[in-house]
Amino acid sequence: MELRNGLAAATGLTLPATLLFDLPSPSALADHLLTRLGVPEGKSPVAEAVDHLAALLGDVEDLERSQVTARLRALLWRLDDGAEGTTDPAIAADDDIFALVDRELGLA
Repeated sequence: MELRNGLAAATGLTLPATLLFDLPSPSALADHLLTRLGVPEGKSPVAEAVDHLAALLGDVEDLERSQVTARLRALLWRLDDGAEGTTDPAIAADDDIFALVDRELGLA
């Protein structure tokens, strides 16, 4: 209810109490809110960039594959887990890595 109320306050929309149960994912919720706010449909700039990157990855040569792979892993780290600590696993402190493993295993 708090999330729905916060979204209603931020957007000025009247949202049903079942909003979060009616939509299967955060992206579906975002699409619903954007539609209700009158934002034109279409891909976000980030989604378009990811599509472009996917097309480019088909042409990656073996020599640069490891560099591209390492960079993509670092970016995914930032998206998934990096918000709680360092943003690059290559320079993460030992304590940060152990804390991440503990969280993933449910030990923390």
